[in-house]
Amino acid sequence: MNAILFIQSFVDGILQGAIYSLIAMAFVLIYKCSKILNLAQGGLVLLGAYFSYSLMVQFHLPFWLSVILAIFFVSLVGLLFERFPLRPLIGQPILSIIMATIGIDVLIRGVCILVWGTRGWRKYPKVFEIMPVKLFSLYLSRQHLYIFLCTIVLLGLLLIFFKKHRTGLVMRAVAEGHMVAQSMGIKVSSVIAIAWMVSGMISAVSGVFLGSIINVNVGLTEIALKALPAAIVGGLESIPGAVIGGLLIGVAGSISGTYVGHGISEIAPFVVMMLILIIKPQGLLGLEIIERV
Repeated sequence: MNAILFIQSFVDGILQGAIYSLIAMAFVLIYKCSKILNLAQGGLVLLGAYFSYSLMVQFHLPFWLSVILAIFFVSLVGLLFERFPLRPLIGQPILSIIMATIGIDVLIRGVCILVWGTRGWRKYPKVFEIMPVKLFSLYLSRQHLYIFLCTIVLLGLLLIFFKKHRTGLVMRAVAEGHMVAQSMGIKVSSVIAIAWMVSGMISAVSGVFLGSIINVNVGLTEIALKALPAAIVGGLESIPGAVIGGLLIGVAGSISGTYVGHGISEIAPFVVMMLILIIKPQGLLGLEIIERV
């Protein structure tokens, strides 16, 4: 019985960690191209959840169309914030840029409160089947299972994009170094703008998934920021690392919640992050910087 409980907690953690992996991929995309730690990621996720919610509930649009429009809207918002205030801050101290992303996050939350109000959690329309899938003695959440499959598909598409598509190859060149990319005739600012748009797309999908699981509220930003330890654990320059980090964070939270308590599961991601960074400061799949003396 204890073995089954452990396996169930482990599998639940893998499935729950998929949402952290998705958001962590958005963190990594921006960091790879611009070396900016985007602390407004939670706000973009929140915007995707609220916008898709309104399209389905208030405008009665079908789910698939609401998701497409939310992806387009949040990616456009990401592009606008990249143009201002972040682009004028290029070359300024990194602390100034990080504070600007915090300001963007606060602005998005303020706009969401202004538009949608502060009342409790808004019930997101039923998207997935609630009844779990039984596999031997395990019960798998359909919602988390779909999110896990979506994460794997997105990971595959991103890897293909970076290895085969011209834009992806250009983004990899920019990630290697801005000066080198510029010497090759690459317009770095345009590539960074594309990274923000793609990050916005992933954030919108993450917001839809989070909304479908736990409904919609401004508190989603705090849940989304749990993906930051996942990105750091996996390595801030590795998309596969973001997926591994998200799954690891999910497993740590699920097992600690099962055996210790919910309060511990809330801090488990940050405990795991500290332990990993002590052993491997660049993250599990992060690039180790070697300096010549």
